[in-house]
Amino acid sequence: LDDLQKAIGLEPGSEVPEGYTSAEQMIGEYIMQTILIKVNDRILDFSIEDLSASQDAIWITLSSTEAFSILPKDLVLESTFLLEVYDDQTNVINVKWPTGKNSLMLKGEKTSQLIPLK
Repeated sequence: LDDLQKAIGLEPGSEVPEGYTSAEQMIGEYIMQTILIKVNDRILDFSIEDLSASQDAIWITLSSTEAFSILPKDLVLESTFLLEVYDDQTNVINVKWPTGKNSLMLKGEKTSQLIPLK
């Protein structure tokens, strides 16, 4: 969590900058700026469903309610989450959809991954 606060420009114990109501608002904005999901070359709208921190990780659950007449064959996930803090940052991604799930890792310069939806 300290690394995430550093990424958004907050030092432990510091005040939230003017224009923000909470650190959670700043974190939400940061997540929306550093994670991008594309389906059929179109950016998918998503929301932050949950954010929780453990000793070694931050778990972020994103969800989308966009409806598709046919389930897409794949999606592209792009993430620069915490790369400004650690250039070798590893992000574990778990993707779930109505008919399956997949897991992958984005590490360092590998900031994008095609995820087949089988």
